[in-house]
Amino acid sequence: MIEIHEEIIEESGGEKGILYRGDLEFISDFLKNDLDLEGKKDLFKGATKLVYWIISGHPFVDGNKRTGLQCADVFLRKNGYYLEIDVEEGVEFALKVARNEMTHDEIGTWLKKNARKD
Repeated sequence: MIEIHEEIIEESGGEKGILYRGDLEFISDFLKNDLDLEGKKDLFKGATKLVYWIISGHPFVDGNKRTGLQCADVFLRKNGYYLEIDVEEGVEFALKVARNEMTHDEIGTWLKKNARKD
């Protein structure tokens, strides 16, 4: 997550830095340990948590919306999916999440709708 954040800031601008390292460790631990449901990982639950916790939790100084969406895409790519969205669509989605206008279920539905099998 930190590497993704740093790359995003380098490419598109903003201020590097971590505000809440503990939150990033929590997210990482969840993805490694708690995502396993009945022996099967719920990938979209993981992607939903990444988006929500990074965008809403604001663990970085800047670039949380960009980082949250990119982290979800990287997570899905590592598990055989990818997000197929245009920039405007991604911006609108991230802003809705940041303004708390989407539930976890709605975030998950949006991700599933925009994910493609690799």
